[in-house]
Amino acid sequence: MPPSPFELYGKQWDTSAWAAEWMVNAARYCNTSEGKRRLEAWTIERFGLQEGQERLRKAYAPFKGPLKVPLSDANGVMFAKAASGITQLMRKEVTPDALRLYVAFVQENALCMPARDKPAPTRRKDETAAAWLGRRNEALISGAQYPELDIRACKKAATSELDRIRDETSALRTDTAFFYDRLFTRQKSIIPSPWVFEMDDQKPGFLVAETFDDSWRAWLTLHNTSHYGWYLCAEMFEEFTRRNLRTPRALEQAYKSNDTPFWQILQALTALEGFLRLATGWMNQVISGTEYYAKWFSRVRTHHGSAVIRYKPAEVARSELDRLDTTVLQTFGQDGVDHYWHFFSGLQKMTEKVPSAARRFGADAYEAIGNYAIADDVFNNMYYSPWGLQFKQYADSMLARNTHQEIMSRLGFMKPDSRTTSLPKPTLWSRFGVASQFSEILQSRWMEVRPYDQQRLHDGPEEFFIDEDIKPQAFDKLLLRLDRSLWQGASSLDPPGQPGTVARIFGLYNPNDPERPSVTRRLEAIKERERARLEARLAAKEASKPLGTFEDTIPVAVPGLKDDAVVAGHVYAAESEADVGAKTKSKKKKKSKSKSGKAATNETVKEPAETDSLVEDLSSMTVDPEALPDYLPNKFILPRKMAKASGSLDSRVFYRLLDGRYDDTSDRSEEEVPMKGNVQWKEFEKVMRRIGFSIEQTAGSSVRFDPPAKLARPITFHRPHPDAVMTNVLARSVGWRLSKRYGWTMSTFEEKSGADE
Repeated sequence: MPPSPFELYGKQWDTSAWAAEWMVNAARYCNTSEGKRRLEAWTIERFGLQEGQERLRKAYAPFKGPLKVPLSDANGVMFAKAASGITQLMRKEVTPDALRLYVAFVQENALCMPARDKPAPTRRKDETAAAWLGRRNEALISGAQYPELDIRACKKAATSELDRIRDETSALRTDTAFFYDRLFTRQKSIIPSPWVFEMDDQKPGFLVAETFDDSWRAWLTLHNTSHYGWYLCAEMFEEFTRRNLRTPRALEQAYKSNDTPFWQILQALTALEGFLRLATGWMNQVISGTEYYAKWFSRVRTHHGSAVIRYKPAEVARSELDRLDTTVLQTFGQDGVDHYWHFFSGLQKMTEKVPSAARRFGADAYEAIGNYAIADDVFNNMYYSPWGLQFKQYADSMLARNTHQEIMSRLGFMKPDSRTTSLPKPTLWSRFGVASQFSEILQSRWMEVRPYDQQRLHDGPEEFFIDEDIKPQAFDKLLLRLDRSLWQGASSLDPPGQPGTVARIFGLYNPNDPERPSVTRRLEAIKERERARLEARLAAKEASKPLGTFEDTIPVAVPGLKDDAVVAGHVYAAESEADVGAKTKSKKKKKSKSKSGKAATNETVKEPAETDSLVEDLSSMTVDPEALPDYLPNKFILPRKMAKASGSLDSRVFYRLLDGRYDDTSDRSEEEVPMKGNVQWKEFEKVMRRIGFSIEQTAGSSVRFDPPAKLARPITFHRPHPDAVMTNVLARSVGWRLSKRYGWTMSTFEEKSGADE
C-alpha cells in the first residue's frame, strides 16, 4: 500500500504524518476569514497589545530567506521545512514565524486536530517520569490516543507533594542551617528591580540584603501557591477514596449525578493550574540564571516588577550550541516558542548520551524542574485523558449555565469582595475559562493582603543579619513576627463563621499554636531525649533489659526492581521461618578421612529454602496493591542475606540519617552511636528498596518513595545534584522527615543475629 501524502510530508519535514496533517490543517484554517480573525484576537489577548502586534507583523511579513537554521535546532529545521512545503501546497506564502504562531494558536485552543487512531501509550515498569513525559508526548504527536486517568498514581503524587511542602516549611522554622541554605540558593536566581541597583549605589550592601529578602518572599509565594494546589488535590483524592470512586467511569457518574464532586474537581484542577503558572516563572528564572546558561540570557525586571528574560542573539550567534543548549534557549524566557515537554525529552536524551551534560544545571534547577514536572504530570493525567476530555466538555456546559457570582460562590473560599468587578485577562493556563480566571483572582487577593514590608528579614527588631550565627531566640522571634503578619492577612479574608480557612489552604502556621515548630522547641526536645537516654542508661546498669520480640513482617515489595539484593516482604517472612526450620533440618556429616589422612571438620548442610527461587524471580513478580497490609511494621529486622551482601550497608545508612537524635534505644553507649557523615544517594535508594519501598523517578531531582502499605503515605525527596551525595544538612533533613512521617528511630532497624553474620 503506497504511503499517504501526509506520511510523505512527515518524512520530508522530519516529523510524524499526524503532525504534518495538523500543521497543514492549521495553516489552511488560519488563512480563512474566520480563522484569521480568531488568530489575531487570540494573539493580542495572549501576548498583550505590543508583543502581540509584533508577532503578527513578523508572521505576515514577506519571507526574505534564505533562512539560516543551525542543525542543532531540530525544531527550527522542522518548521522551516514544513513552512516551505505548505507554501508549495497552498500556493500561498507561509513563513516559519507564521507557522509557529498558527501551531501555538490551534494547540492552545484544540483546533484542527486529525483523528487519533493509534493506541494510547502505557507507562513502562520502572520508567522515570521524565522519560514517560517525553515518550507520552512523542506518541501523542504521532496520533496516539490519550492515556486514561490513573487515579491511584495521581493520589500518590498529590499526597507526597503536600507532605513535602509541609515538611519543608516546618524545617525552615526549626533548622537555621536549612533556612540559610534554601534562601542562599534561591538568592542566586533572583532578578532585582531597577530601584534596588539605584539604592545599592547610595547604600553599599543594600543589593545583597534586598535580594536575600526577595528570596524569602519568592519562597513564600511558591510555598503558598503550591500548598493551595496540592492541598485541594489531596483533599479531592481522599474524598474519592472515602466514596469508593476508584475508576474513571465511577468518577464520571459521580460528578454528573451530583454537583458537589464536580465543583470540587474543578476547584482542585484550577488551583493546580495556578501553581503550574507560578512554577513556570520559577523554572525560567532558575534555569536562565544557572552558571552555564546565564551568559546567553538577558535577565531584567521592569519598573512595574515584571521579570523579562530573553536570550542574547549576538552571544548565541558566537557560540557553538548542541541540541540541549538550543532546546533550553527555545523553551525558556519570553522568546521561548517550544513547550516544556520538548525540554524534558531533550534533557533526558542528552544526559543519557552525554552524562556530563547533567552538570549544566545546579541542584536548584533540578528541583524546579522536578516540582514542575510532577504537577504537570498530574494535571495532564487528569486533563489530557479520555476522562479529562469528557470532564472538560461537561465543565464548559456547566460554566455556561451559571452566572459569574454563582461560579465564584462555588469555587471561592474567601469572603466576597465587591471590588472584584472584572476578570483578569485569559492566559495560556486558563483552560477552564471563567473558573481559571476566578482561581487567579483568589491568589491575587491573597498577594494583596500579604504585607510586603512586614515580610522583610532585615530592618526588624530582631537585628537580623545574613549569617548563620543568629541566636535561636532571635530567629524564633523573627519567624513568629512573619507568621503573625501572614495569619492576620489570611484572617481578613476568611468567610464569615469559618476562621482559619484561608490560612489552612495556603499552609500557614497559627502564631498562637503552642505546637508551632521553632528552633527552641526542637533543641528542647533533643535535650529531653538525651536526658531520658541518660536516665535509662543508669537504670540499665541495675537490670539488663529483656530482648525484644519481633512479630510483624515486612510488607510485600513492589516488583520490577533491578537490584539483585532486593528481598520482597513475603520472601523476607519466608526466609525468617526458614531460618528457624533450618536449625532442626540441619544434618551433620560424619567424620571422614581426606586424602592426606586427616579428619575432615564437621560441616553443616542446610536443605535449600524455597525463598532462593523467589528472590531470583523477583523481577517477574506481580503484586496486587490491594493485597498490601494497611500499616508498616513497627520494627524491621534486616535479613542475614542482606547484611552479608551489603556489609551492614542497610543499618549504616539508616543510622547516619537518623543520627541518634531520634534513637529510643537507651542501652547504647556514646561510643556505639554512629558518627555523622555524608550518605550516598544510591545507597539510600537501595536500602529503601530492600525494605519494600518502590521508587518513582520524575523529571529533575524529585524522587517519590511509595511505602508497601495501603494506609502509609508516600514521601518525596530531591536527589542532590550534581553529585548524588547527601551532605550533613540534607541527611539531617531526610532523617527528620522519615522519623516524622513513619515514626522511625535507630532502633527500628536491626540485623539478624546468627552464624552467618
